[in-house]
Amino acid sequence: NRLKLHLAQSCELRDASCPFRFMGCPAVVLAKDCPAHLADGAGGHLLLVAAHMEEYGEQIKDMQQRMSRLEFENSKLKHDIMQRDADRKREVDTLRNELKKAQKEASTAHREAGKLNKSVRQLERSHVK
Repeated sequence: NRLKLHLAQSCELRDASCPFRFMGCPAVVLAKDCPAHLADGAGGHLLLVAAHMEEYGEQIKDMQQRMSRLEFENSKLKHDIMQRDADRKREVDTLRNELKKAQKEASTAHREAGKLNKSVRQLERSHVK
C-alpha cells in the first residue's frame, strides 16, 4: 500500500504529464525532470498559453454578441407581452361593460315580458267572461 502511494505520488522516477497539458503540451517526463522541462519549455508553453488566450478572447467576443442579441430579444419579448397584456385587459374591460349592458337589457326585457304576460292574462280573463 505504501509502495503504491509512493509510486503514484512521490516517486521521482514516475511518469508525469506536463502541467501545461491542458494547453496542449504533450510531454510526459520523469517527475524529477519536470522542473527542467518547465524551464526549457517556458517559451513554448507561453506560446501555447497565448494561443489559448486568443481563442478564449474570440469565444468571449462571440458570447458577448450572443448575449447582446439575447438581451435585445428578451427586451422585445417583454415589451410584446406587456402590450398583449394591456390589449387583453382592454378586451376584458370591453366585454365586462358589454355584459353589464346585456344584463341590464335582459333584466328590462324580463320585466317587460312579465308586464306583457300580465296583460295577456287580463285580456284572456276579460274575453272568457
